[in-house]
Amino acid sequence: LIDINGLPLLSCLAVSGILVYLGMHVVERKVIFVDLALAQIAALGATVAFMLGHSVQSAATYGYSLVFTLFAALLLAFTRQWATRLPQEALIGVIYVVAAAAAILLIDRAPQGAEHLKQVLTGNILTSGVKDLAFIVPLYTGVGLVHWLLGRRLSDAGTFVWEFIFYASFGVVVTSSVAIAGVLLV
Repeated sequence: LIDINGLPLLSCLAVSGILVYLGMHVVERKVIFVDLALAQIAALGATVAFMLGHSVQSAATYGYSLVFTLFAALLLAFTRQWATRLPQEALIGVIYVVAAAAAILLIDRAPQGAEHLKQVLTGNILTSGVKDLAFIVPLYTGVGLVHWLLGRRLSDAGTFVWEFIFYASFGVVVTSSVAIAGVLLV
């Protein structure tokens, strides 16, 4: 029973727990759709890795997704100072649309493109196991610990460094969650 239902349930609790916590900070910052944009960027990274011949569940695919997401975190942290001239939500929307369009254009070229797109969108949380939990629990605990130690500095809009740490930690969580649960659930 624990293998069939328990491990996916624990994965769901871990993913939803950290995303709810980070979601509260997102609402405080008034960048509501940043999670969707970062999830789509992670999916674009996975699509690029897939197009380069890596399997969907490989470490290389995760690496591509993480690099793409950290680049987006750097961009979001940098553009926070522009918020007086251009709302950051507008940039977040542009990032999402460009990433989604690029992923669709890339996946159109692949013979198994429809299957990859389905995998990226829906994930496979119902088949998650001990290996997935052994990866995400320490990772999410570490991110939670960083947020606890840095306190309000991460939830308040501040300097470039604090912004980047917030978006990078959020991006790491989103990238890991997309690999397990898919873009739509995250």
